Amino acid sequence: MRGKEYFVGIEITGSAKQKDGKKKFTMLAFFKNTLLPKLDEKAEELSQKLNKRIVVRYQHDNAAPHMEKNFKRFLEQQFAQRGWLIGYQPPCSPTTNVNDAYLFPALSKMVSRSQAINFRGKTLDTEELWSLAKETFASYPLEKLSMAFVQNEQVACAIMEDKGGNEHTKEKGACISTFANHAYRGMPVSKKMMIHCLQRTRTEMFE
Repeated sequence: MRGKEYFVGIEITGSAKQKDGKKKFTMLAFFKNTLLPKLDEKAEELSQKLNKRIVVRYQHDNAAPHMEKNFKRFLEQQFAQRGWLIGYQPPCSPTTNVNDAYLFPALSKMVSRSQAINFRGKTLDTEELWSLAKETFASYPLEKLSMAFVQNEQVACAIMEDKGGNEHTKEKGACISTFANHAYRGMPVSKKMMIHCLQRTRTEMFE
């Protein structure tokens, strides 16, 4: 019989299970035993429902555990076998990563709001913060998250248009800022706004 979950502080590694006699949480084991089976299951479910082949696109940052050679080789092989896509975040470029640019800031604000309302602003201990973070993530609407990918596409297009520069961030009323401001507030991105921003992207880049 399983007991109640509890928080344990543990170092995350790429593939090393132990270091200096201490157990580690390995990304390789997590992907192999938990995440990849769940992604396989979801891809199959969507494939049956939509009658289409589902391709998973995955991106993570360059944290040491993510870039550890054994884990990186394992993950790339697994994705290649499935015909899925995997990419790595450019260094020092949080605006090109959906998590850093959108999801994490939104979750942080939701957690802080809940902390202020439900805990009267008190400093939470590890267990309380972990439980609150899990509840917040589980309740986050996927419809809002989808807006982040629209924003991410616009960021990529703007960087391409600037030939790798960041002049687009200096424009008054820039689309990137428009999407970001709406996203952080959980506001819907209107069809008119989306069309306006899409029209500003030079289509010849994709022809």
